[in-house]
Amino acid sequence: MSNNNSIKLVGNLVADPEVKTNNENGKEFAVFRLGVNKSFVKEGSEETADFFRCIVGGKLVDEMKALKKGAFVQVEGEIGTRKYEKDGVWHTETFVRPDTVKKLEAKAKAEAEAAAAANPAPTFDEALSF
Repeated sequence: MSNNNSIKLVGNLVADPEVKTNNENGKEFAVFRLGVNKSFVKEGSEETADFFRCIVGGKLVDEMKALKKGAFVQVEGEIGTRKYEKDGVWHTETFVRPDTVKKLEAKAKAEAEAAAAANPAPTFDEALSF
């Protein structure tokens, strides 16, 4: 059976990755936020970004220690969720669990931006029209 829970994102680190230690097993993990630019057309060209919280463990922690704010990376992995209670209110958090994190060069970033500009995404209303 194949795993259909997969995601691939290309963007920039919003801040330096934060390395933490799991209180239960003592293993390190890294948390970072990835900003992914998106363009859409609505009365001119506008750009916005989506932000994703990513959590990695194992060998990827050492790789994340070498990356800094602004690094252009590609992450591939799966989406995870967790529920927790805080102050008597239940919350659901969605995050990305990357299997791979690949640092990309500036040339790849320029190519990705050129491709996005050449093929703008449909407007939100167009995407929902049936």
